[in-house]
Formats: sequence, C-alpha cells, structure tokens
Amino acid sequence: MAGHNNSLAMDPGLVKYNNMQTNRYKYFRWTARTGWLTVAYVVAFPAFIGYFGVVTDVSGTF
Repeated sequence: MAGHNNSLAMDPGLVKYNNMQTNRYKYFRWTARTGWLTVAYVVAFPAFIGYFGVVTDVSGTF
C-alpha cells in the first residue's frame, strides 16, 4: 500500500501545456490584438452588461 507515490505516468502533452500556462507571463507581449481584447473584456463587455441591466430594470427606481 505504501511507497507508490509516482506510479502514474504523466501525459507529455499535458505536462507541456501546464508548463506553458505556468510560464505564460514571461512571454506575453502587448500587441494590437491583445490591446483590443483587453479593452473589450475590461471595458466594453461590463459596460454592455451594465447598460442592458439599466434598460431592462423593472423596479423603476434609478
């Protein structure tokens, strides 16, 4: 029962993916695409959800 801590074989693809996720910040670069995606997810999407919430508010107190 004891002593079999490392008996599970690791999938090389998953190990490579995990290493990529762990080290992602080391290789990140700001490009036009990452800039627009950041604006979309940090500003535009929350603004849209907030606007949609205000427009569809049924309580009438705003």
